Amino acid sequence: MLHKDLFVVALPLPAYNKNIKRRNEMRKAILILLVFVMAGGFWACQCSHKETAISIGKLRITKQEVDTSLLRLARERQLSPADKKKLINSFINRKLILLEAERDGLDKDPSFLQDVQFFWEQTLLKLIIDRKIKELSGRIKVTENEVRDYFENHKESFGKKSLEEIYGQIKFILFRQKQQKALTSWINSLRQNAKIKINYKLLGIQEGGSNG
Repeated sequence: MLHKDLFVVALPLPAYNKNIKRRNEMRKAILILLVFVMAGGFWACQCSHKETAISIGKLRITKQEVDTSLLRLARERQLSPADKKKLINSFINRKLILLEAERDGLDKDPSFLQDVQFFWEQTLLKLIIDRKIKELSGRIKVTENEVRDYFENHKESFGKKSLEEIYGQIKFILFRQKQQKALTSWINSLRQNAKIKINYKLLGIQEGGSNG
């Protein structure tokens, strides 16, 4: 993958407001929202104007919410009525377990919240990188001369194959190289425009090595 190594970097949550208190409140709201999403695709909305399809104690779940969850669980498979009943019962069991976890306060456990934050950051990171790659790819061009030059300089890698046989392969290689270079340049521009300070002493790292 072009950018898989970038996904192991946990980026800090964006500063939505210069006010630290409001930023922390926003962070908490995002974490709570993600908990709802992770908990099974949705968290039932107790709205009086919507017809209840499933009730679990005081929890009210609408038909639309059930349908949305079934679509995710079905993974594009055609479901028979019996299949739907099985998935609904599986969904209810999962909800019961999650409700029990919530009653035990596990949804507020620091390690769980850290995992949620990491998942949120990784998902957002993948989203923006995929979008940026798509944007950058539209500007990338690989010329015929570039393909020919690459072939001449790497003939030993292709054995006895002719340029015509591997033209598309070489063009793809060059395209990916330019794609990676463009993505790296974009990331470097982000670093240049940001005020980054690293306290290596506090981190227990001797200065004088690579700046990363």
